[in-house]
Amino acid sequence: MESAAHNEPMRPPQPWPGDPEAIWAAADPGEPPPRPVPPDLTAFEDFERLAAPPETAKSSAITLGVIGTVFLVWAVLSFAFAPEPTESDRGVVAAIMFGVRWHWAAVLVAAVWFLASAPLAYRKERRDHPREVRELHAAATDRGVVAEVFPAGFKVLGSNGWSKAVIGVDARLDPATAARIRRAFRDWFAYLRSDDAAARKVRNRHGEREVRSAAEFFGPEAEGGYLIRHDLAVKPWMLLVPDPPNSSASWELITIDA
Repeated sequence: MESAAHNEPMRPPQPWPGDPEAIWAAADPGEPPPRPVPPDLTAFEDFERLAAPPETAKSSAITLGVIGTVFLVWAVLSFAFAPEPTESDRGVVAAIMFGVRWHWAAVLVAAVWFLASAPLAYRKERRDHPREVRELHAAATDRGVVAEVFPAGFKVLGSNGWSKAVIGVDARLDPATAARIRRAFRDWFAYLRSDDAAARKVRNRHGEREVRSAAEFFGPEAEGGYLIRHDLAVKPWMLLVPDPPNSSASWELITIDA
């Protein structure tokens, strides 16, 4: 016998503040401008040149080496200037002074770890980076979306407070649909800027999502539009790759240098 929970109808999704579906219905983009030709990332060489993340082997090794050197200098200076024990040290004072005198040993261990890790990190990154780029290219070819990107003039929640948002529009959409998505986002954000309470509700509900489909706001006709959390400089094109496949919560966001 099925439980009562299975017999209850599913609740419809809660509407977003500002009635974005009505804004979509009223959005008139006018005469849509022609869309620019998107970059072609099909060939691995073009993907590697325009979208592949840079190799970080050298910078990672330098960072670890600098940290290790700082710890090493700290350990040497701490050892050289460690206070001598006195017969008057007792109890808590003695424990504190013992830590002051000998903490250089822990710092030295940290220094050795960072310095030893620097060449290992360098070799690992140099070894793994080509494979990671090829895997990312395969994922992009399989399920990636090349999106035209526009400033949103709206902020969303991020891991460190507020983050800027941008609008992404699938390069494969026809000019009329693309223009309508941009107009709907522009009108909705204009309303939210005039209503702090509604904007706060949108941000709280949106959470820290990296990418959210415009269809969630405006309805299925807006499929192919995206609201993207993106703090970096806005460039005309971005590659969106759901990771893992069919995920709506986790994405690879890659700025395209084209």
